[in-house]
Amino acid sequence: MIDREMFEEWLAHPVTEHVLKRVGELAEANKQKWIDESWGAGKCDPMMLIDLKARAEAAKDLSEIQWSDIDDEPERSVPDRIQGVNPPD
Repeated sequence: MIDREMFEEWLAHPVTEHVLKRVGELAEANKQKWIDESWGAGKCDPMMLIDLKARAEAAKDLSEIQWSDIDDEPERSVPDRIQGVNPPD
């Protein structure tokens, strides 16, 4: 199981920082590809737009990942966490 400290160490690691930066750049590259194809080349392929937007969104989400995105513990109040009680649904 990954805890917050392990996640923070991983996130601060130079390799992770480089990979996440590159993933963010790929998201922007996908956006630019659509602009180039639609505006520059006059092509308006809706399936290409769907694909490029999905890729860009996934890359952006990954490049901005935070602990709360992967934390397995549901949000609970401090007393609930101490007692190990789940909040009511």
